Amino acid sequence: MKIRLRRTNESDLDFVLGAEQSAENRIFIGAWTREQHWVAFDAKDLSHLIIETIEGKPVGYVILAGLADANESIEFHRIVITEKNQGYGKQALRQIKKLAFEELKAHRLWLDVKEENARARHIYKAEGFVAEGVLRDCLKIENGYESLFVMSMLRDKYESRFINKQPSLRIAAPEDAEEIAAVLAESFAEHESSYTAKAYAATVPTVDEIKQRFGEEKIWVALSSDEIVGTVSIIDKNKALYIRSMAILPEARGNRIGERLLKEIENYAVACNYQKLSLNTTPFLKRAIRLYKKFGFVRRGAGDLFGTPLLTMEKSLKSAAKFKREMKK
Repeated sequence: MKIRLRRTNESDLDFVLGAEQSAENRIFIGAWTREQHWVAFDAKDLSHLIIETIEGKPVGYVILAGLADANESIEFHRIVITEKNQGYGKQALRQIKKLAFEELKAHRLWLDVKEENARARHIYKAEGFVAEGVLRDCLKIENGYESLFVMSMLRDKYESRFINKQPSLRIAAPEDAEEIAAVLAESFAEHESSYTAKAYAATVPTVDEIKQRFGEEKIWVALSSDEIVGTVSIIDKNKALYIRSMAILPEARGNRIGERLLKEIENYAVACNYQKLSLNTTPFLKRAIRLYKKFGFVRRGAGDLFGTPLLTMEKSLKSAAKFKREMKK
């Protein structure tokens, strides 16, 4: 499910305090008092934000600091997510980067994370943050001391990763399965409520399910700065190639990745003498349907996936194959 950021207000305080004091969160962050949060609302150097679904349900909060820093270095002070394993943290992190670099014009976005929070460090690294060093034993706790890892991202890294650089394409390998699963999950999250539970599970396969696909289908990935930002796969169905699991990360859209993936598939299909391309999509994926129509796909029928309506679309490759043969004469 898609999320958004908004300013925290007084009515959110009970949620904020409950979120950071929960057992699964308090081991990783230092709890603030109600007064500390209240003061942060109006501080010119801070931005206190609620993470909520598009339906308005709060699922976490974020604090940014250093907004007035003369060195243009903004601190990602804390993030707390109340509903785990839903992709909210990663979505929020990407919106925070966009806010920091594109709206607040930061040169550097940095954070510190507890040494024992390996999962968070892995996520930050995957999102482009670079480890700068360790503040050893800098926090005194009940049973001793804790260390903090300092990580950061610079504006040029952000821009090359998400704005300026044209992603490259390659054939996927089994070791890409985890990233492919993450791309599919994040890409379809905003539409989850439009699917039945079984249909959504079929649309967003697990890592193990993706690994099993490598024996029967070809999978492409699109990469930006070595991170997978898009994917698509094909299955041989007699004289047709069936396209499925096409997805582009939200922040990578607008770079014509979908068109390039479809063109790659068409070139492969023509070279292998397939006569048509086919795919299924859903009526509510309007952006995808526009892309398919632009690329020459036409609607051929309707279907159903565990109670979710489907549209079947096809593209004939006979003319393309004929043209290619004539060009070789």
